[in-house]
Amino acid sequence: MFDIRKTVSVAVLALTMMIGANGTSVAGTDITTLKGPGDVNVMLMYRAGGSYGRMSQQVIAPNLGDDFKEIKNIRGCAKMADFVKNTDEKMFGLWDWFSTNEPLADGSKNPCFLEQENIVSISHAFPYRACFVAGANGRSLDDFINGKGIKVGILANGVYKAQATQVIHSINPDAKIIPYSSSKKYIPGLKSGEVDYLYSAQMRDWMTCVASTDAKETQFTHFGTLSDNFLADKNTYPAFAAFNMDMDEAFAFAQKIQQSPEMVKFLAGVGHVMPTQVTMPRREQLAFMNEWYATIQEK
Repeated sequence: MFDIRKTVSVAVLALTMMIGANGTSVAGTDITTLKGPGDVNVMLMYRAGGSYGRMSQQVIAPNLGDDFKEIKNIRGCAKMADFVKNTDEKMFGLWDWFSTNEPLADGSKNPCFLEQENIVSISHAFPYRACFVAGANGRSLDDFINGKGIKVGILANGVYKAQATQVIHSINPDAKIIPYSSSKKYIPGLKSGEVDYLYSAQMRDWMTCVASTDAKETQFTHFGTLSDNFLADKNTYPAFAAFNMDMDEAFAFAQKIQQSPEMVKFLAGVGHVMPTQVTMPRREQLAFMNEWYATIQEK
């Protein structure tokens, strides 16, 4: 039997060693040479070293088992969308549908738009949290709420910037928003003191987090108790997407991936969570996602 888990683990370890030796970035490195005996390709349209890229390689691919064929590394959702429309190969993977479905500035349809028929299910969820460097002088929930001119780092991509800005300014109108292009920049920005707080999904062991959009994270104050903004209690829900596949087959893959030890390890490492909605049938998950998406478009 083809052991994709072992093969992927060895490949990732080799890549990590190569990066450490050469001092180069994971981004731009082609690690998609693994081949399996199956007929399901894993879509990789995100930066290989980013959280979505790691999940594609270290969580999704290993759990396809004998059905795994190869990783299709096509950087950028527009290019991937064009590819899947012009192939009859089975394709499965992550899709950042909530931001890529946003119309373009001129109102035209986003080239990355994901049709409902291609959404398999929720993949996982990430809450947004207010965090600061543990032990930092003067930093606290009260300071996040009332501090004059505090600097809060956020992700500036797509719809994230507007959503984060709305919530933060509904709590502290005097906060200064500092946008970053990725977590590779805003996490070091917090650690170095460029910003006082982060409003993001990532947590690290050197951070103290004091508030969350997820009501189930009872160790934190719920943002919904601090703000009446309609986004203050909203997590974000990436999707699994499939093309040229029977949706029963694709949904079974999704459930296997979500219940795997690889997923548990991934979520713990990045501070993301598995929402209760993944236990719903596919039809109910799609209804939930549509309702959630409608609410973030309301205002």
